[in-house]
Amino acid sequence: MDGIHNYKLIRYNTTNYGEILLELVAFVTREWGDIDEGPFHLSGFSGGAQFAHRFWYLHPEQVASLAIAAPGACTLLDRTLPWPRGVKDEHVDIDRLEQTSVTVVVGDRDVGDGQSRIQVAHSLQRSMHDSGLHVGEVVMVKGAGHEESDLQVTLEQWFQKSMGLGDV
Repeated sequence: MDGIHNYKLIRYNTTNYGEILLELVAFVTREWGDIDEGPFHLSGFSGGAQFAHRFWYLHPEQVASLAIAAPGACTLLDRTLPWPRGVKDEHVDIDRLEQTSVTVVVGDRDVGDGQSRIQVAHSLQRSMHDSGLHVGEVVMVKGAGHEESDLQVTLEQWFQKSMGLGDV
């Protein structure tokens, strides 16, 4: 991985992108003052979904709810595989992860060369389930390819429900 894609791994060389996110959240909280310092709601699409679920593994206390949309690769909750394929040598608190509401969303037409994002989404969901997390089935958005806008309504509805903002 190089350049602009390094953030997906959370850590690259001496840069910790997870810590950068936490610093940004702290800065916004301090500057704007009327923002809750508690856990935040996190969503990521494609490479952002790779970052989002890896960030959650390492900082579950910071994430109130998580939407993982169309990841191109994933980190399995497998303690035999090294990071970023698995979580060997990483402190991952399954009990704390269980406290986060999570969904995995992908378009039913999101296929490309090699492993499709549909396969990646199912592998990630299965890994979470096999680790004891209560994550629902992968949400397949009918007619959607690899466009964030195709998934937007589904993601918004899920967040509204997970935040208790009304039925969807």
